[in-house]
Amino acid sequence: MGTVAVPTNTSLFHRCFMATQEFIENWPAHLHSRAMLKALRDKFNLIVYFKLVTHKLVRQIDSEMVPESFQFVSDDQSVKEGVFCNLSSTILRTIKTIWSEDVFLYPLVDKLWDLTLRLLNKHLAWARALLEAATVGDSCEFGGIEAWRALLAVRHDLSTLHSRVFDMALEELWPKFSDLNVDTSLFGQCLTRFGTLIASEDSKIDEAIVKLVSSSMSKEFDAVFDVPKQYRWTKKPSPSTHSTYISAAHKKLDVFVEELSKTSHPSSVQLIRSVLSSSYSHLVEKAEKVLDSVDATGSSLSRFKRKGAVLDGTSDDEKIRTQIYRDLSFCESRGLTEDIVVDGLSKLIERSRPESTELISNVVGAAISDEISESVKNESDVISCPTYAAPSLEPPLSSQDSPSS
Repeated sequence: MGTVAVPTNTSLFHRCFMATQEFIENWPAHLHSRAMLKALRDKFNLIVYFKLVTHKLVRQIDSEMVPESFQFVSDDQSVKEGVFCNLSSTILRTIKTIWSEDVFLYPLVDKLWDLTLRLLNKHLAWARALLEAATVGDSCEFGGIEAWRALLAVRHDLSTLHSRVFDMALEELWPKFSDLNVDTSLFGQCLTRFGTLIASEDSKIDEAIVKLVSSSMSKEFDAVFDVPKQYRWTKKPSPSTHSTYISAAHKKLDVFVEELSKTSHPSSVQLIRSVLSSSYSHLVEKAEKVLDSVDATGSSLSRFKRKGAVLDGTSDDEKIRTQIYRDLSFCESRGLTEDIVVDGLSKLIERSRPESTELISNVVGAAISDEISESVKNESDVISCPTYAAPSLEPPLSSQDSPSS
């Protein structure tokens, strides 16, 4: 009996305890036997059993709570469990394990419920730690994964884990509590309170995600300062499309949109708009400085370099403005697809628009051409050029050389 009652083998301990419990329940109800039956059941060390069952699982959870240990689960596991983060998966499996029929024992119901709440709190504390590391600590990555991607997955898992545990409580836990004649309303309030705490974190996580993604795009947009270098004194042809840095920034946006869809974010449209609005405002600010610099530099260089001295007849300044125009126009079009209008963007596009410069040049050129044509016509009407006979350079013919008549 001592070997069985001390749970060195948790599976054997569980089977023996359940068999003993069934034996006690089927024993005839005699008052004189209660003490004996209670003494028999008390030989089972439930505290040791509980620690053996949960210790290894809790240790694994604690080791995964470190931000540097952040990992995603495999795609197959994600589809099966509905979570993306390794810690979320471990906590969910632990809660399912301790309430499973192979582990659960009625005398431990209070300890198992307490552990369930502590695991939920660990999950929330872990999410808050990652959020703080990404915002206050300026951590760009967790375990080699971009911070915004990690936070997006964490946000999803917080809600998913709460929903899974709540469903599990309704379907599995509450019936067990009812067997003990326990009112489950108070336990339900605990889970509801946990859901409220999650909701308060969701907005904070969304705000951090927008800041991280827009900052990443803005770093790409900083390359607008390199546009003048590409055309100043380089004889590079006039641009026909937007810059590569614009493509690079929007590739990041496309990845973000894909991750939003993957995690089924409930406010994906709002997040995309916020990211575009923030990053585009940054681009407008920087592009305006570039145009100001081009205007200032162009007037200085005009003393040393004849404007338009390029193969296609377009000055370096015009090429720079054309590139800025194409870059901003691309962003404006992309923004309109998301119903985004950024202050100052349209004004800056008009300022850098190459068509306006070409129109002025064409009008001025046409006027000059007409003026020249009219001048030539007037001169031909007033001045008549007399015919002029050039003197002959050959000597006059002598009488001997004159042809015979």
